[in-house]
Amino acid sequence: MRQLLILSAFIVVASCQPAAPPSAPATSDQSTTSTPTTTPVSAACNDLAPDPAHTVLLASLPPAAGRALASNLNGGPLTPGTYDLTSGVVQDGATRWTEARAVALSVADGNSGAVVNYAEAHNGEISRWSANFSDAPSATLTFTCGRSGQAAITYQASNNELRMSIPAENGVGRFYMVFAKRP
Repeated sequence: MRQLLILSAFIVVASCQPAAPPSAPATSDQSTTSTPTTTPVSAACNDLAPDPAHTVLLASLPPAAGRALASNLNGGPLTPGTYDLTSGVVQDGATRWTEARAVALSVADGNSGAVVNYAEAHNGEISRWSANFSDAPSATLTFTCGRSGQAAITYQASNNELRMSIPAENGVGRFYMVFAKRP
């Protein structure tokens, strides 16, 4: 009796399976093509590559010391090129930088001024943003990709270095970052 029940259950389960579609026999003049599956692709803001050899952890300073650093930034002409983060400070309660990461920044001449591209590598992920830079009447980044809106910044530029204090993405605090120009 038990064997009959098992055989019946097997027949019921087998009859529920969909039949395989018939396939035509292949001949020598038939070619097989496969339809590629498409995966959604998200466009990157830029193709900047952070250098893992320049991984940095930003320091934390008392608020007054962090503000003093940023208050000494007096602008200057931006020199086109690619820069690597060499050091920095978390200011005014900014969070998110609790682990080291590699950051690259590029400055290029655009149609209406300088274009700033940013790429940050952290835990195998790369986050990016791009912005138009304006220093009149005050230094501002207008984000075109990766972030939205504008950010009032302070900066100091020389031929081989760029120092920048930029608001955190979440609006709490700032990051004071020092970038050295790649050779």
